[in-house]
Amino acid sequence: MVDKESMLRELARQDYELLRTRPRPADDTPSLKAYFAPAGETLPQGVDRFHALATEFVGANPFVEGWIVVRTPQDHAAKTGLYVLENNDEFLDFLRKRKTRDDHFTINASAFSTQINPGDRYTATGTINYSGGTSKFRSDKLYFSAGASDVRDNNLTLQEYLTMIRLIVAWREPRLIVVGSGTYETYDRVFWHRAWNGWIGWFPQKIDPSILPDFAMTWRIGNGTAVATQETNVLSRYPDQRQRANEVEMALTDAGILPTTDEVLGVN
Repeated sequence: MVDKESMLRELARQDYELLRTRPRPADDTPSLKAYFAPAGETLPQGVDRFHALATEFVGANPFVEGWIVVRTPQDHAAKTGLYVLENNDEFLDFLRKRKTRDDHFTINASAFSTQINPGDRYTATGTINYSGGTSKFRSDKLYFSAGASDVRDNNLTLQEYLTMIRLIVAWREPRLIVVGSGTYETYDRVFWHRAWNGWIGWFPQKIDPSILPDFAMTWRIGNGTAVATQETNVLSRYPDQRQRANEVEMALTDAGILPTTDEVLGVN
């Protein structure tokens, strides 16, 4: 007789295999995902915490000069919006009016940068998304992405992502941080159920570099270790880059370091 946990695991694997049958998107632009243990925050507490990290992100790379929320079609038409860091109470009120709940909330804002788009604060150059809540069944997550046409292959450098990781770890220690293209985790990873995006990972423990392939790079950050497979984002069109990402993924798994997606989400 198949137990419930095994059945759910098999259904999840089948869903993953179904995703892989879809055409691979052309966009390999990387993003950063961070996973945290539940903090049991109310929405006001979450907004305060979000405000603290979003403030630290300003100036950390050329894509983030400030944060804005376009609230209405009228805002969009008038090329205006709510400047999040300058109006924290108004931002909370805006979220409340959208029926954002204490037990299960998501906070979003868009980055702007006149370095990337000179003179234009209304074309987004990045996105931040922070989710949490008071529910004990709610794991907390952070998502960050950046991009702009014809700018440094549309994204942050390795060192700029390491700066973002340092800021996140100092703000709140995660269970895991991963950086890489969305195409890797769907089409290229070795283990369908493990949380790995191919390029950079931060893990909450010291990692001996000798367990990794010689080409892998490591940095001690906070109580943990960041690992990168190469200097640039792993691009699906280059088999050698995918192979390096796979080799690091297998080494981290063999060492018992790379968690499953369920583990970082706190799913039993």
